[in-house]
Amino acid sequence: MGNPICICGSEKFDIVIEGDYSYFTPNGKAVPFQALKCLKCGIVITNPPPMAVGSNNEMANEVEIHEDGYSVSIEELFYRIRRIKPYLNASTKILEIGCYTGKLVEMAAQIGVKESMGVEILSNAAAYGSSVGRDIRNMYLDECNFPSNYFDVIQAHHVLEHIPKLPETLDEIWRVLKPNGIFYVTVPRYNSVFVRSANWAGWYPQEHFWHFTEKTLIELLGQHGFKISKFCCPVHYDTRKDYLYPVKKLLKWGVKKLNMGDTVEAVFSKKIVD
Repeated sequence: MGNPICICGSEKFDIVIEGDYSYFTPNGKAVPFQALKCLKCGIVITNPPPMAVGSNNEMANEVEIHEDGYSVSIEELFYRIRRIKPYLNASTKILEIGCYTGKLVEMAAQIGVKESMGVEILSNAAAYGSSVGRDIRNMYLDECNFPSNYFDVIQAHHVLEHIPKLPETLDEIWRVLKPNGIFYVTVPRYNSVFVRSANWAGWYPQEHFWHFTEKTLIELLGQHGFKISKFCCPVHYDTRKDYLYPVKKLLKWGVKKLNMGDTVEAVFSKKIVD
């Protein structure tokens, strides 16, 4: 599977898990992969790494566009809005990286912020969002040339794990975020008690380069000028879909309270450099 290299430059790893992934396979074929833990920084990488970003985009651009994204429910979108609402007011400028069709961009705009915009590299998703009046840039973040210290709030939900040159992207996020601005992040968490096999959705070896725990995420962002404000480890699914809704909602609350879930959800602030 080649000679893997971690985000920190190390080439020494332990195997966390290996096997065949078939949770999401557009062509119906399972994908053999390894999840390797870096012995230097602790971040887990996918081996072999995902195929070229361009190829991923071509595949994704063939997927039918849905209003609420691939698998994100409206319930989840309202949850994210509630989480950032305390940071929003009439003067807020907010950016979502990897906004897909921009439904969350629209929901933030409806609260009454000054600017709400998104960045999305999937052309058909960005085109759909733009066609219904959402402010979406169909390009990479570093191509947008936003002014320094421009945004009050930046969010990236299940995006960081997709980015091959993650350190450079984190530096660009830091640059365009205002001092003490908020960076709201969601990533899969592989060390959850609910992750038991190579077929966990969050491995997604076709597109996920990196895999995090709350500790490694906080340490990585700390190296790029972000200070953790708060975090939790929930499990996200639509609890309204069956008659067990009250029980599942209670279980979901308990998982979040105990930080047992397969997701890291964290709010960071931009450190002020003296």
